[in-house]
Amino acid sequence: MEHRGGPDRIIRQSILNFDFIETVISLPNGMFNNTMIPTVILVLNTNKKENAKNRVQFIKVTEDMVTVVNRRERVLSNELISKISTVYGNKESIKGFSETVNLNDIHNGDLVVDSYVVQDSYHFDGLEVKADFNKLDRIKTLKLSEVASLSRGFNNTRATESENGKYQVIRISDITEDGINYDELVRVTSDVKNVDDYRVEKGDLLLSIRGTTNKIGMVDKDDDSLLFNANLIRIRANRTTDPEWLKIYLESPMAKVLLERISRGTTIRQISLQDLKNFPIPELTLEEQKLAKQEYRIGLEEVQAELKKLRQKEYNIKRAFYQKLPVSDAFEIIPEKK
Repeated sequence: MEHRGGPDRIIRQSILNFDFIETVISLPNGMFNNTMIPTVILVLNTNKKENAKNRVQFIKVTEDMVTVVNRRERVLSNELISKISTVYGNKESIKGFSETVNLNDIHNGDLVVDSYVVQDSYHFDGLEVKADFNKLDRIKTLKLSEVASLSRGFNNTRATESENGKYQVIRISDITEDGINYDELVRVTSDVKNVDDYRVEKGDLLLSIRGTTNKIGMVDKDDDSLLFNANLIRIRANRTTDPEWLKIYLESPMAKVLLERISRGTTIRQISLQDLKNFPIPELTLEEQKLAKQEYRIGLEEVQAELKKLRQKEYNIKRAFYQKLPVSDAFEIIPEKK
């Protein structure tokens, strides 16, 4: 169920006010043959039991809970169906699976299950990260809006694109592990209203907030023609914050957990600008940030040097083996250029 505003929010809030919504069950993608998007089961009840009155129950079924029959078919096992039925009946709260929330704690008609059922274990880059959000709340941090200014990008369309356009627009797809790919940027016409609001400067960070919600790049060149897309947020660090240190932090497993926690939506994940403004940032002085950044750089350079030595050793071992083969005189093995 998308976190939409306008008429959708008003309708949801009206149904909530009548206390008709008993349970919202979110399912992962691929559960129905006619759609591959995540879906939601909405249970309405005009005659709630006492333990359900003035409350809404949220149940979250994750991808790892379902049984994969084949590439196109996923089903709920009998054991999982029994668990859902039992929890639905007794309204039990289970960490990462179910939560029952008072109507007074549901704001703006928000019925997104992820807003209420919070997991404490996440997987990023082959690592499992366990989070204690209660402990985090007790740690003194700063809001992202206190260390940087944030703004949304330019909503370019096919109609505004032009091969001879004056401006270039950075999109999510232009942000790679090696940095921003400036060679593939689309160009747009010079008729861009409030163009200064969408320019980027050297040192600006660009964070994806729609679809892939933890992709981040740093602008490393001065070019007045560079703009950024509406699916990105420009983060411009203030004088008390080192932008490279901030980028390293936002790419850390801890920050990825927090970004995942504030991302909303079932079909397309997205992060609101307001949630991002409240994003927690460790409180360090500028000198401490620069020292941490320098230690991080040196550590990675040492790792890269060791990896280079290991790759050379691997090449030497393979080459020695190949040269002992009777056919080796007919072949020349040339090392890959780095």
